Amino acid sequence: MNVLETNTKAIQLYEQFGFEMEGVLRKDKRLSDGRYYNTVVMGRC
Repeated sequence: MNVLETNTKAIQLYEQFGFEMEGVLRKDKRLSDGRYYNTVVMGRC
């Protein structure tokens, strides 16, 4: 699963279902506001 770092609710939900943060893609997404955001990569073992 990939989720924007600003979506903390989704990250918490994934963690409740056993997902862990595997890494961060720095400045991966550019949104309509012109700013770049990091993407958090989540996975289950």
